[in-house]
Amino acid sequence: MPLRVLIADDDDEVRSALVLMIGSDEQFEVVADVASAPAAVEAVRCGPIDIAVLDLNMPGRGVEAAREIAAISPRTTLIVVSARIDSTTASTLVRAGVRGIFVKGQLDADLPETIAACHAGEVRLAVPVAADALRAVRPR
Repeated sequence: MPLRVLIADDDDEVRSALVLMIGSDEQFEVVADVASAPAAVEAVRCGPIDIAVLDLNMPGRGVEAAREIAAISPRTTLIVVSARIDSTTASTLVRAGVRGIFVKGQLDADLPETIAACHAGEVRLAVPVAADALRAVRPR
């Protein structure tokens, strides 16, 4: 049975590309694609979502959506994509339960496997500020 995926991004082209990239992999079924954070939260409330891929800077704010989704559906794997991200925001997302953070311009054909790894429990931070974010979450 494929994993049920929600994709939330206000950029129609990016959202369509994510739907195509993730939905073409047989281990996933894209069950919802929306353009705002409130719509993403509502989609999770309406049905079981295994994985939520959220744009950080969409209307309604991705950080708040991640927190809300984690609260209402703790089993949903949270993945965030963004054009750019700072270490404070990245550490906030990790603390909120996000398992994957990726830069939009660096998404590639390995994205489905990476998302599957996150769903299996791995944390993947493919952003330039990953080390700083992890230090902020787990100080020495």
